[in-house]
Amino acid sequence: MFEKLPAIIYMPYVFVEISTDRRCLRVWNGGLPGCLMFEPDRELVHYPSMTFPIGLCSDYRFDGDGYQLAEFPKDGRLWIFTDGLSELPGKANQRLGSEGVIALLAGLDKDEELTKLWREFEDYYGNPQFPDDMTLVELSA
Repeated sequence: MFEKLPAIIYMPYVFVEISTDRRCLRVWNGGLPGCLMFEPDRELVHYPSMTFPIGLCSDYRFDGDGYQLAEFPKDGRLWIFTDGLSELPGKANQRLGSEGVIALLAGLDKDEELTKLWREFEDYYGNPQFPDDMTLVELSA
């Protein structure tokens, strides 16, 4: 993808490699605001962008470096979200922000599905037709 996508098309990404025993992760974040590990009773861990998004630079070559190694804790949840969620405007035209998304995610019980969270996004915006593309992925241990 790095070689095929023209430099005029900006595409942030997160690649995640999970070990066969599901205990370790390698996380490559190329420009996404939300890449977070949540474990009950522990502090939230943010995996910031460490590499270029695809298409940002015409001569960039992905070499596999720039990842973060992490333990995938029991009952852990890795959340990945695009800027469409953090930039979601509320009824008062105030953006939700990354902190707002994180607060909503952290408020989920471990057995609750993300569809409940999606309804909260709809309530915040006041409409089920969002103004931007929005992606939310959850990986659980």
